[in-house]
Amino acid sequence: MSDEFGRKPLLLISFIIFFISYTGFAFSLHIFLIGMLFVFYGLFQGIFRSVGKSYAADFVPPHLRASGVGWYSMIVGLSGLIASVVAGNYGIKLVMLLFLFTVRFYRSQVLSHYWFSFQINNMHEVNK
Repeated sequence: MSDEFGRKPLLLISFIIFFISYTGFAFSLHIFLIGMLFVFYGLFQGIFRSVGKSYAADFVPPHLRASGVGWYSMIVGLSGLIASVVAGNYGIKLVMLLFLFTVRFYRSQVLSHYWFSFQINNMHEVNK
């Protein structure tokens, strides 16, 4: 397919599919939508892995193609691993901060509601 349409356009299409998939993962609430997004993510992986390897093979001499594809695969794998570790580490911290902020907000809201109710009840008792 990349021989007919070119490698660069197919890689661009795969990155657009990747963007749509991950944006959908961030905002999806339904299990069916998440399943469909995994199908799109699989489409991205299929295009990116195959076209990326053939694109990398175009840059190395014919007698070093296997080594070039191997280095390309190693770099893609390691960068994915590092990105997952970094994003996972900061993502968990961000989720915990948002959770604690939400708990504190609701706790202050509940406490202010009880305080206000207590003040209203005291005003009624004083005015009797």
